[in-house]
Amino acid sequence: MVFAGPVARATHRHLVRRASVYVSASRREEYGTAQLEALADGVPLVTVPSRGAGEPLALARQLRPDLVARDISAASLVPCIRAALAMTPARRSRYRIVSQEIMKEYSYDAFKRRLVQHVLPPLLD
Repeated sequence: MVFAGPVARATHRHLVRRASVYVSASRREEYGTAQLEALADGVPLVTVPSRGAGEPLALARQLRPDLVARDISAASLVPCIRAALAMTPARRSRYRIVSQEIMKEYSYDAFKRRLVQHVLPPLLD
């Protein structure tokens, strides 16, 4: 286990891509950007039901509900971390593929497509 402390964004992304598991145990999440990045990188996300926007929480539950703690406590988080660490290489690979596929809807290209299809037409009428 590595605790890196505060790091630059590029360093953070590099560390996430190399991680076996990304654990997020915040009490409140505004946007969940770090969790979304972990999902985009296909890294198993272990998280708690943080208050806030909740987008990554719903995606994490969709991918592997057993990696989402039932509450914000260490006792609930520990079995989720163990489950993530126990994933076989085949399950990790499948998780990565599905996670990256789901996250395509959060890409810049998907955003641009929705903007062109749904936002611009009413503005240009």
